[in-house]
Amino acid sequence: MPTPPAFEIRCNPKLIQEFRHAAKKAFPKEIYGVFLGVFDEPEVVEIVEMLLCPKEETVRSTQWVVMPSEEWLSAVEKVARKDDLVVIGDIHSHCSTKENGFYCETAPSEGDWSSVPHYQGLFKGNYTFMAIMALNKGETTIRTKVNFWPLLPPVKVTWSENE
Repeated sequence: MPTPPAFEIRCNPKLIQEFRHAAKKAFPKEIYGVFLGVFDEPEVVEIVEMLLCPKEETVRSTQWVVMPSEEWLSAVEKVARKDDLVVIGDIHSHCSTKENGFYCETAPSEGDWSSVPHYQGLFKGNYTFMAIMALNKGETTIRTKVNFWPLLPPVKVTWSENE
């Protein structure tokens, strides 16, 4: 089976700075945002805009989970269509503090993969990645790091007793 082709994500660093600022402000609760953009070339995705889910549209936000409302997610698609853009991915934060003895990573959790809106039937066809920003608070500062993760088709496993 061939490996899926690599693709490039073009993102203005100001969008990540905007998310970092909002995530630090909400810390230790997670926040969520959606990226709108265009496909410049077959293997190039350009992020044009980021929409942050407002607190009042967040169904649940704790140190371990963030859930935007379905109404807000639907409104995001309308904004994208109005601006001739598509929903191409999302971003959320992972938070940890020195007190809880847990250091969070920028890797998606099992829960992250299963809650990706694309896999839930939203944003069909254009949704290509998720990004995660880890925020780790030490004594006085919060360190951040972000990573982007491509979405792959779900894997079907068939168990066989044959050797």
